[in-house]
Amino acid sequence: MEIRFCPDGKKPNAKGLVNLKVGIHLEGFKPIWAAAGIQVPAETFNTDIQLCLESKHNKLMPLGLYNDKISNARKKLEAIKMAFEYERVEYSPEDILEHFKNPCNKPITFLALIEKTLNEYSITLEPNTLRSHQSTARNIREYLFTSNQSAMLASKINNDFLRRMDYYFRNDHVPKSYTHGEKMKSTSVEKIIKFVKKVIAFGVDSQILHSKSRYQ
Repeated sequence: MEIRFCPDGKKPNAKGLVNLKVGIHLEGFKPIWAAAGIQVPAETFNTDIQLCLESKHNKLMPLGLYNDKISNARKKLEAIKMAFEYERVEYSPEDILEHFKNPCNKPITFLALIEKTLNEYSITLEPNTLRSHQSTARNIREYLFTSNQSAMLASKINNDFLRRMDYYFRNDHVPKSYTHGEKMKSTSVEKIIKFVKKVIAFGVDSQILHSKSRYQ
């Protein structure tokens, strides 16, 4: 992974500062850029060496603080990449930047978040209700493994995922119990979708996931 910073091209603000943007270059993906959340004195940032240097317009302002901010942002991005790899989950430049802009405790797969949710439910729910949720979770695990999405991050659950899962359970899934007939009942599918949303809500409430809605 290569991390590059550069000015965003806009005019300096009243304090003579410009915003930097950061680019993530990851093998196999198109490079993407986003706001870095860092301001530096105008005309001081050198894109070649990726540091702020003195210029004819800025000779007195100390630049160490600004360079420290750039260095810390770089270290944070590298740590996010390493965390994804430690968790053995698939990731993209967009995922790295999302966790950079909206930090959470650590990247977590949807399967792992399901387990955390069930563990919490085991403390608070009645046995019959817990068994129902565990049964629903088994169906979701089956879908994730069948569709090769077992490494999907919880932060990637969105409406497109819900639509594809809904289609699978209504059209492709064969229930182990024949009391449902050849296809799963619509009410059972709706129960699965509702459980997915509960898992994501648990992740947000536990500050594992960022509160930004993924349903778009």
